[in-house]
Amino acid sequence: MSVFCSDEVEAAFKVEGFKWTVKEPRNSYWDRELAPLTQKWARALLGNALPRSLNWEGKAKDIEAARKMANPALEALDKEYANGVVPNCALRIIIGQKSL
Repeated sequence: MSVFCSDEVEAAFKVEGFKWTVKEPRNSYWDRELAPLTQKWARALLGNALPRSLNWEGKAKDIEAARKMANPALEALDKEYANGVVPNCALRIIIGQKSL
């Protein structure tokens, strides 16, 4: 996805007649509302990527062995999340009002 995607979405809003269109930054570090979803997303990503990486690198004989190898790291990550650690996720929200 383009770094400028939010610029393109904002421009499309304006073309479609939205008024008072603005981009608002959001970050999981300071917007705690995003924390649970960011943790869930990162855990799902790492839970799928880490075992596959271990398997592709040849560090495990198959995907099941790779999952077992990844479990301690993923459990440690779960504990960090339970203690309030939040992955950094910077977003932009585009808001506008559609004319009637």
